[in-house]
Amino acid sequence: MPSTKGIETRTLPMGALSDLPEVMLALKHDPWPLLAEFGIDSDALAMRKSPLPVAVVGQILQAAAKSSGRGHLGLLLGEAAALDNVGELRFLLLNASTVGQAVDHLARFVKLTHQSLRPKVEHRQGYTSVAIGLVEEVPGADQMLVAYSASFVKALRTIIGPQWNPSIVHLALRKPRNQEPYRRFFRAPVLFDQTQYAILFPDALLEAPCKGGDPRLAEFIFERLCSLEAHAPRDLVAQVQHAVEMQLLRGECNAVRIAWIFSIHRKTLHGYLRELGTSFEMLRDETRSRLAVRMLEHTDLLIADIATTLGYGSQAGLTRAFRRWHGRSPSEWRKQSVGRLAVTRAAKRSIGQVPGIR
Repeated sequence: MPSTKGIETRTLPMGALSDLPEVMLALKHDPWPLLAEFGIDSDALAMRKSPLPVAVVGQILQAAAKSSGRGHLGLLLGEAAALDNVGELRFLLLNASTVGQAVDHLARFVKLTHQSLRPKVEHRQGYTSVAIGLVEEVPGADQMLVAYSASFVKALRTIIGPQWNPSIVHLALRKPRNQEPYRRFFRAPVLFDQTQYAILFPDALLEAPCKGGDPRLAEFIFERLCSLEAHAPRDLVAQVQHAVEMQLLRGECNAVRIAWIFSIHRKTLHGYLRELGTSFEMLRDETRSRLAVRMLEHTDLLIADIATTLGYGSQAGLTRAFRRWHGRSPSEWRKQSVGRLAVTRAAKRSIGQVPGIR
């Protein structure tokens, strides 16, 4: 069995495709039959944070470019992109104090939402280079990386101003017959047949201040993203647990789906987990137990609804499992947790710890 150290989630958020229907419709091409071939409809596309294997994203963009007859479809997708797909990082970028700070934040934290993306910032001979790569080479990678190169430039124009242009752009693409779309968008010399995808601009730009930022908000968001980064699952078991929780809450948690997220076969996933002394079923069971307790103690959801959320066919199924986990029924657990909370609040009132109580 190969080492599990090399296994990691190779995904991008569904939001990476959110602008594809609009782009294809503008090209007079219906996107929905193509997306349906990959099991994606409008409801699935609306779940912007839902993970998709990077290989699937690449296949979709490759198929979209072919069916629309636009070899530069990735460029058009990047042009349409906004900062909405990077979550809280958007607010950190918009409140950065300098361009350099924004660039560093983007390169560091974008992996929290776009796990397959690997940006790299380098400084050479008075120029800053932001190279953009993926954790693995997949079909359609060229379309994805052109899209991310364009979206990075668009992000910088949002931060610096719409008139900003890079000094030069490197694309690891064969030189297309029609280079005009690339020159029109980047508004800079574009070099094809390069070894990497990279945006270059003078180091001096890094010191330029960003206008209108809120330093206190930036500090708050920075600390939160650092915390998310520190707690991001790194070993395979933690990554599978995280994926199981996300998929349980989306109503589609099974071994095939989890293996798909990791771009490996179901049997390979089972083999890795067996090597680590656990199994998919055990991790799903542990995750269901943790989520059930959380929802019983912190929400007013009906127990039948909790059962449905956790993938049980009936409330009775959850009750049997809960008795096995905790030796009591969900309703008994909820009553006792409410009682414990009431006692805690009463104790705090008695010593003046509740705001407004003296």
